[in-house]
Amino acid sequence: MKIAYLVLAVLIIAVALGACTLLQRTESNSSNTSTVDVAKNNSNATPQINPFNDLRNRALTASPEQFEVDQKTSAPMVYGVVMDWNLGTGTATFVSFISGDASMYTSTGGGVIGGIGHENVRTASIQFVKNAQKFVPKAHRSDDLSLPDSNRVKFFFLTTKGRFVAEEQLTKFDDGSSRWLELFEDANKVITELRTVSGDFGE
Repeated sequence: MKIAYLVLAVLIIAVALGACTLLQRTESNSSNTSTVDVAKNNSNATPQINPFNDLRNRALTASPEQFEVDQKTSAPMVYGVVMDWNLGTGTATFVSFISGDASMYTSTGGGVIGGIGHENVRTASIQFVKNAQKFVPKAHRSDDLSLPDSNRVKFFFLTTKGRFVAEEQLTKFDDGSSRWLELFEDANKVITELRTVSGDFGE
């Protein structure tokens, strides 16, 4: 799959080199983008803590109340999706919410946040989360928040009935045999929109 190779190439570079910035951009103030260096420090600065685990945990524990999702429905309603890619040399985590927010961060301490500030990202993110709804019956209910093993992809569906989880080998996306292929491709579309407003994740 060409789309997988293109996005993976960016992620592999980001993980290997430690893409060192978290970017927050908004349409109303794009000329004054706030860039925060989370991996590099000058010799007099206090070493900063890698934010990856904190950002990932905050995403995974986000509640439906935060997004004003109707919890009275009998079926689990998806309000967010977290996708972890273990690339062998590190992990990239992609997050998308029904609010239109989307972010990407790597275990080396870099990434991009604040996608909700851009219409193209908002539109793609909302559509991705809505499309994810049909995949919930294929996943299993779980409170295990562990990262996937090397060269595997893990999906977390955040729903009104708890988290549902699915995992797949990266090679199955490459050869087109995965039953999660459509979801994976939809996630790549949001990541592509994030790249258009942030560059290659801080490179």
